[in-house]
Amino acid sequence: MSVKVTFVDNHTINIADDAQINAWNSSETTVANHEFHSNTVFSGSLQDNRVFGKADSATALRALLGSADWFSLKGEPKKVYKTSAILSLETV
Repeated sequence: MSVKVTFVDNHTINIADDAQINAWNSSETTVANHEFHSNTVFSGSLQDNRVFGKADSATALRALLGSADWFSLKGEPKKVYKTSAILSLETV
């Protein structure tokens, strides 16, 4: 099973249960020179039951992407997606 992610510009990607996903949040360290960092919130797949329990793929992905600022897929390490640009998730 996979989840179709549609972005606000109508671009779509399919994320399979076994796709390796990296997700993180942006943060700023409050210091004089404003250091910016990314904090990893997840690295793995939707099949990782330790993280998602018995949730179906769409529910697990919704929970993950709802708590992260950015994500990427292992097969496209140089392509990063902003989660606030997601319009919808659909089980396919």
